[in-house]
Amino acid sequence: MRVTVPAVTTAILFAVMFGSVAAMIYGVNYGPRRLATLDASTGCPAYADILTDLQLAASKLAPRVKTFHLEDPDSPPQRRCRNGELVLRAVAAINAAAAAALPGRTPAAAPPPPRLELWMGMAVGSDTGLFDSELRELVRLAKTYPDAMKHVYAIVVGSEALFRGNIGPPALAAHVRDVRAALSTLAPAVRITVADVAFPPYFDPALLHELDFATVNIYPFWESYNRRDAVDYQLRAFRKAETRAQSVANLSVVLGEVGWPSQGDSMGAATPSVDDLRAFFTGNVLASSPRRVI
Repeated sequence: MRVTVPAVTTAILFAVMFGSVAAMIYGVNYGPRRLATLDASTGCPAYADILTDLQLAASKLAPRVKTFHLEDPDSPPQRRCRNGELVLRAVAAINAAAAAALPGRTPAAAPPPPRLELWMGMAVGSDTGLFDSELRELVRLAKTYPDAMKHVYAIVVGSEALFRGNIGPPALAAHVRDVRAALSTLAPAVRITVADVAFPPYFDPALLHELDFATVNIYPFWESYNRRDAVDYQLRAFRKAETRAQSVANLSVVLGEVGWPSQGDSMGAATPSVDDLRAFFTGNVLASSPRRVI
């Protein structure tokens, strides 16, 4: 489920709006940029803010978090924001606190602190220099934080780079091979996937055969479905993606992004509102709970 948690109040509001249903989410997407509370000395997000965000995400939303880049591509080149490093450190700290709370606990004790699984995103663009920079940063992180890398479930190479036309399937497959080679000795257990729209280029055999599982993004809102028909469309589109990925490369499929806007312009029969968001989210999570939706 695509839920950006840019501030403390967002996670709290989300949990209040949806109650116990939030606990059924498989995972959430996270972007750490907070323009209002950037570190004054670096112009980048502060570690303390990211730690707070992820603690709230873990306790109120889901046990998994997926990011989009290691170095913020929108930060100035002379002061690149290494958001991926801060997220990695925060996830490791959260899990260390959870592990430390386990010894000596009794059945009557309060629930243990939540743990987080990290799906670490890498930015991919039309300029190969962006991916090359991300790959260097990934290698640096794997060498600098070998223990923290144990909390990384998967590397997500690109987010909708195919859909934007930044790159084609063969070149993206080559990026996946580069990541796998770089992590072969540093973090061999980490899985590798690509997140993109469930449309034909994603199911190119040259790409799918390089992945450990497929991650597809499906947004009924952008397809102009009203909230009453949106969940049904969501599930049908997901099943179709499962069938294609399994037939091409025998891959399992994760729903990497899904969501509904609370405000903005309508898209055909799809209208943005808090009520529509609540109805879509609740219906989607309840219908998809046996499946993997992040």
